[in-house]
Amino acid sequence: MVLELIATLCTGLFTGAGLAVAGFLAALGAWLNGRGIPVLIAGALQGFVVPFTLIVIFPTNKQLSDSALDEASSKAAALLRKWNQLHAVRSVAALLAFVILLLHLGGRL
Repeated sequence: MVLELIATLCTGLFTGAGLAVAGFLAALGAWLNGRGIPVLIAGALQGFVVPFTLIVIFPTNKQLSDSALDEASSKAAALLRKWNQLHAVRSVAALLAFVILLLHLGGRL
């Protein structure tokens, strides 16, 4: 389980970060062109995931990728629970950004 997670993390790190930065920059550009504050807020939420990942989640990723970690240990289970909770924060931020953009597109924000 831990090894599968590490492989996924390595793949998703570059793709996810690149898309988050692109979304933030696109939202910033749209806001500068008069698309409104909701677009800027949604872009900030998208951009938030990059520093959050590097500062908050990366230490947990590093511990999970430690070759000395026993996958059956309680420490591994605790780290996976922690990673899931931290990942949920990123997911909620992305979902909130999406909802804000949908509401703005529909003229409700």
